Amino acid sequence: MKIICQTCHEFVEDLFSDIAERSGKHSSGTGLHVIDFIGELRYWHDFQDEVEQVLAKVEWENYQHPVTAYIETGDVYYREHFLCGAEISSSARFISNVLNPLTGVANILGYPLYFGDWTVTVDKLKWPVLTLANEQDKIFTGKPGTITETEGKARAIGEAKHPWGTLPDANIKQALKGDKEGEKLLRRFLGQIARDMWAANLKYAFMTNYRWTVFLRREFSDGKWTLYHSDAIKHDSKAQHRDHTASISVRQCVLFTMIKVASSNPEDWSTNESRRGPLSTWVYIAPDKKEGTEKTTSSNLYLSRVQGERGLFSEGSIALANNDLPGKGFAAGKAPELTLPHRSFSTTQINSSNQEKEPTGATQESLKGKGKTAESTDKQGAKGKGKTAGSTDKEGAKGKMRAIESTDKGSSKTTRSTGSLQK
Repeated sequence: MKIICQTCHEFVEDLFSDIAERSGKHSSGTGLHVIDFIGELRYWHDFQDEVEQVLAKVEWENYQHPVTAYIETGDVYYREHFLCGAEISSSARFISNVLNPLTGVANILGYPLYFGDWTVTVDKLKWPVLTLANEQDKIFTGKPGTITETEGKARAIGEAKHPWGTLPDANIKQALKGDKEGEKLLRRFLGQIARDMWAANLKYAFMTNYRWTVFLRREFSDGKWTLYHSDAIKHDSKAQHRDHTASISVRQCVLFTMIKVASSNPEDWSTNESRRGPLSTWVYIAPDKKEGTEKTTSSNLYLSRVQGERGLFSEGSIALANNDLPGKGFAAGKAPELTLPHRSFSTTQINSSNQEKEPTGATQESLKGKGKTAESTDKQGAKGKGKTAGSTDKEGAKGKMRAIESTDKGSSKTTRSTGSLQK
């Protein structure tokens, strides 16, 4: 039996396993809110170089002791076993494989920053638009006493969705080639996190569906606020330093973000609220509709085509919750909207004392059904079989949220949570 020990450096450069799942037994739709990013969007072309340059300054030779270990074959903790079929479980696995251990690594390296959920921050996101549903913001705060003037303040924000129904890697590649449908899907994928970056006045963020993670930077460039996006980094990408085949890992990118926001100067991670511009020029938020929104659009056909080319989702079509920009709607039929609760993350400096805890407020409207502990299948128009644990029903909602997985009924609404992270 061979035991593999890893130092901080080795762990950060390593990949993490894909989620375990059962074919066809997962949430439908995209899990995205009907929010489109409409501001200036640019490709962060030197993102990988910047990550490598920042991490090269870390004195890794001073941290040669093992921080984790696993059995080469058969280690039950090094492989995924928990079957994921909903956003709550895939998000939890991302926390377990990336955010939780990297918080430990960052502390060992001397960066007193912590990933946490929305209750650990003093911040509360606000925007002058009627939201689609009740919001939960999740944030990343600093250690008490490290930066006293920003104690408990968010430094960066992140958002996690389930991996079924979105292909950010394909969207980015197509958008860079001038494909309009690819760009539309990318702007929808980034819509909610872009809004939350605006609301929290933060420069850095990430958006993940577990399998792919996109890193973001918000800057005032050429007289306008601009959102820069990286390539989509895959979960199984490892750090490679060979010429022409260099690659970086998701963990490297997350640690890079933590280091960028560790500065005691708020200007390094926060934007100026007085000059951030109106939200209406940054994102378009569709009105809250009780009867559902458009789902069947040409974007569905685009996603199906890309999935077909990659041999993905062969057992059925993926329904997208699409609502295009004003004046640019697709010719499409309407169907009851089927959306899912989601989780998000952010980075802040934790204030271990005097932390105010707010109710989670996770809600879904007009949901019916019975709880089911293990698995349930989401289908458009089908009756729900369960809901996530610990949520509160509002506005005529019925039933109880139950553990593990949930099935949303066609007329259900989305709960929202947020996180943040900025350069």
